[in-house]
Amino acid sequence: FGLKVAHRATEPPSQRLGAMVCYPFHMKFHSSRLRTLTHRVLCLSGTAAVLVTFNYVVFVFADPNIFDEFHESYLQDDKTSIFMQPYSKYLVGVNALILALIVPCCGFFGAKRNNGSCLGCFVCCSCCGGCLHVIHAILMILLLVALSSVETVCRRNGSCVGIMKACEYRKSDDYALDTYEGCLDYLVSKFPLAYAGLGLVLALNFVVICFQCFSARWGYELHDALGHGELCEDSDSDGM
Repeated sequence: FGLKVAHRATEPPSQRLGAMVCYPFHMKFHSSRLRTLTHRVLCLSGTAAVLVTFNYVVFVFADPNIFDEFHESYLQDDKTSIFMQPYSKYLVGVNALILALIVPCCGFFGAKRNNGSCLGCFVCCSCCGGCLHVIHAILMILLLVALSSVETVCRRNGSCVGIMKACEYRKSDDYALDTYEGCLDYLVSKFPLAYAGLGLVLALNFVVICFQCFSARWGYELHDALGHGELCEDSDSDGM
C-alpha cells in the first residue's frame, strides 16, 4: 500500500484525477481558474471577430457605392495611382477588415497559444477602445442635452446660425422650408426620431464599453496567470 501511494505522488499532473481539465482545441489546464479565463478570452475574441465582420458586411451593403466613391476621389488628381486599378476599391475594403480583426485575433491566439505579447496587445487595445467609447458616450449625452434646448433657444433668439442651412436640401409639403419658423418647425418635428436613434446608439455604446472592459480585465488576468507560469498544455505554446 505504501509503494502505491508513493507511486501516485510521483505521477505527472496530467495523470492525476481532476488535476487537468480538457477543453476545446485539445487544450488541457492545470486549474479551473486558468480554464475559465482562457474560455472567457476565447469567447470574447470570437464574438468580437464575428461582430466586426458583421458590421463590415452591413456597412458595405448599406452603401454599396462607398467603394466607388472612394475609388473616384483618388482618380481626380493622380491618374497613375494604384487606385486606378479595378480591384483597388475591393482591396481597400479587405485591408480595412483585416485591420479591424487584428485585436480579436491577438486575443484568440494569445489565449490559445500561451502568447503573452498577443494578450498584452489585446488588453491594451481593449482598454484604449473602452476609453474612446466612454468619450463617445459623453459626447452623445451632450448632444442629446443640446437637442433638447434647440427649440427653446432658437425661438427665443429668433435666429440661430445653421437653421436655414439645415433645410437647404430638404423638401416638405407640410412646412414652409424657405422661412425660418417653417424650417425650425420641420427640424423640431424630426427630433423624436433623432432621440430614438441617438438613444439606440448610446445603448449600444454602453454594451461595447462593458464588452471591452471585460476583455481588458479578463485578458489582463490571463496575461498575469501566464506570467506566473500557469500554462495550458497541448496548445502550441509560443511562450511569453
